[in-house]
Amino acid sequence: MKLSVFDRMLLFFSMLFMLAIGVGIALVCTSITSFVEIAKYLEVNLYGPSGIAILVAVSAVIIFISIKLILSLFISPGSKDRVSHEARENIVLKDGDDGNIMVSPELVKDIAVRYAKKSDDVKDVECKIICEENGVKILMKFYLKRDIVINEFLSKMQEELKDYVEKYVGININSVDFCADFNGSNNSSGRVK
Repeated sequence: MKLSVFDRMLLFFSMLFMLAIGVGIALVCTSITSFVEIAKYLEVNLYGPSGIAILVAVSAVIIFISIKLILSLFISPGSKDRVSHEARENIVLKDGDDGNIMVSPELVKDIAVRYAKKSDDVKDVECKIICEENGVKILMKFYLKRDIVINEFLSKMQEELKDYVEKYVGININSVDFCADFNGSNNSSGRVK
């Protein structure tokens, strides 16, 4: 369960109030003070219209905090949004009467990386998938072997990769952006920094 900042503040203040009540009960139980002394103190200091107004206000705040925290246990922030958040994380291939067909960006990334690594001129690849409104954008960083014509290689790879991913995944590839490097990669997880 994830609480909002406001709920955390309410929880903090309610815990302080409970701590004060706990300390008061401990003082009464250990005979350091008596319940009668506490009641007399409250009666003297909170007697009159202003004291009653303070007690009513404090009671209202405590009731509000309690109700809000109870509700936040059952209705966490973002629970209404959970399904739409999952849909935003996934790429919708088809909206149908029976439901949606979706793929994850990780699947698209895996397919793109596997295809790119098939080339003998590639040492390693890092990839990032950006979901856009009408498709995806693929960002790739290639760690290439030396003595290849980079422009020709990347132009050909760009076209082939776009066709390959569109064919096997069935999504629109808006763009494929490449960066080439000759240094080896320590990160073989396919992530672009």
